[in-house]
Amino acid sequence: MTYESQWADLRKRRNIFWFILLTYLPVVGLVVVLSRILSITPVSAAIAAVAWVVAYAVAAWRLASFRCPGCGGRYHVKGWWQNPLASRCLHCGLPKWVAE
Repeated sequence: MTYESQWADLRKRRNIFWFILLTYLPVVGLVVVLSRILSITPVSAAIAAVAWVVAYAVAAWRLASFRCPGCGGRYHVKGWWQNPLASRCLHCGLPKWVAE
């Protein structure tokens, strides 16, 4: 796998993570409003909220588990320390988006 394809995978993981994080309140709010308008029990809003939290947890785990193209270590995690906004690998210091 080339560095380019691995960085493309990181971009995809990052974009999914941010999409889920930023759409949580609008989607759950819309479900709450629709459930009130349609006289549906509020359980649908709780289901939507739980589903979004699970999706967020999966997206966060996938972002944190990204492997560095240079050293193969987890790019954003080193031991107990993690930094999802790291601009360099926490293991080898490889800058983000660098070509081979």
